[in-house]
Amino acid sequence: MRHALAAARAADHPQNFYDAEKLIGEAARLALNATTANFTTIQAKSLLNQALSAYNTAVVYFSQGDYDAAKVYAQTAIEFFKQAFQAEQESKEPVNRSASYYMVLGLIAVLAGLTAAFLIRRRRKKADETR
Repeated sequence: MRHALAAARAADHPQNFYDAEKLIGEAARLALNATTANFTTIQAKSLLNQALSAYNTAVVYFSQGDYDAAKVYAQTAIEFFKQAFQAEQESKEPVNRSASYYMVLGLIAVLAGLTAAFLIRRRRKKADETR
């Protein structure tokens, strides 16, 4: 029964229909994620606009029955979405690294201050005991 349904479905549409449908579905998922991600960099926003344009073109070609063109534009959209996410992530990495660097420096400064305070207190205590 399962094979019969698959064969019937395959007879209704050519393989490139299903390929395009799958890619457009993936592009739609990425479009939803990207539009809610609130990109902050100009590069990521530009890539997002290119991705959305390619996605919309893929949907138009798909609706017109040009599944090969729909596949090409859907794949292009997917690549632009991925590049947009990557551009946004890369823009945040230097900030994260420098923040970590300053946190480590701050921790070292605090430890050095506590060590100095401990040593000074210990010295005073020994000085008081010798009197």
